Amino acid sequence: MDDDGKLGNQEFHLLNEVATEPRPLAHRLSASGRKWLKAIEGLRLMPYDDGTGQPVEEWRRGATIGYGHLILPAEWERFRNGIDQQWAESLL
Repeated sequence: MDDDGKLGNQEFHLLNEVATEPRPLAHRLSASGRKWLKAIEGLRLMPYDDGTGQPVEEWRRGATIGYGHLILPAEWERFRNGIDQQWAESLL
């Protein structure tokens, strides 16, 4: 940074490099967070509507599975026939 508080060319180019190379965010839920989420959400091995709790046969907004995993449209084929508990755990 220059003495006047403005970015110089070098800093400007570094910021642009960072902005053009997004890094995946690493999300980790603590053991107590996992326990809390599992208690609040409960386990559902078949897709259901998060708003009504009713089973769903086709993707819709709010389609959920496992311990509250919202199913994206692109994920529907993978989850439509349900999952097992191990898979549900991996979604946390």
